[in-house]
Amino acid sequence: GYSGNPNLMPERNRSVDLGLEMPLGANGTLDVTLFHEVLTDEITAVATGPGTFTYINQTGDSRRHGIEISGRTQVTDALSLRMAYTWLRAENPDGSVEIRRPRHELALGANWDFAQGRGRLSADLRHVRGNWDTQFWGAYATLELPAYTTVDLAAQYDLTDRVTLVGRVSNLFDAEVMDVWGYAGRGRSAYVGLHARF
Repeated sequence: GYSGNPNLMPERNRSVDLGLEMPLGANGTLDVTLFHEVLTDEITAVATGPGTFTYINQTGDSRRHGIEISGRTQVTDALSLRMAYTWLRAENPDGSVEIRRPRHELALGANWDFAQGRGRLSADLRHVRGNWDTQFWGAYATLELPAYTTVDLAAQYDLTDRVTLVGRVSNLFDAEVMDVWGYAGRGRSAYVGLHARF
């Protein structure tokens, strides 16, 4: 179990962002942001005995820096595309990698309107790589989690002015997803329903 620590101090954060927004063709934008953050007195859990933990302030500064790139464009009246990528380097005060903060995250997406706007189909791809976590068993090693890529689909169609048929498939290719050691993410799942407006 966890026990409290009355000596905890609040975390302090200093950050700097530098961003640039540019046109992307005639109907799109591209955003680029560089960021640097220093976290002092970061709160973390530590073991106090077998199966018992408490929270402490880490000594020193945790540093995070990286770049975020995002863009979107309207290719045609019916088709739009979007993307986002983050590269992150996150380190603890001792220089070790900070857990559960992926080095690379990529998202790609598209929306397509059809049937004179009565229907809409969207697809999203997400790729995560360079995510580390501590295994809370054995030697308690901090190791890199397996990279993964997921694809999600969603669709809707207006049957009438008041009733819309909706459906989605998450993790279409049933990829093995793990963001924390020992906890598998959700596999392929599908949903269908009706939205009614009264």
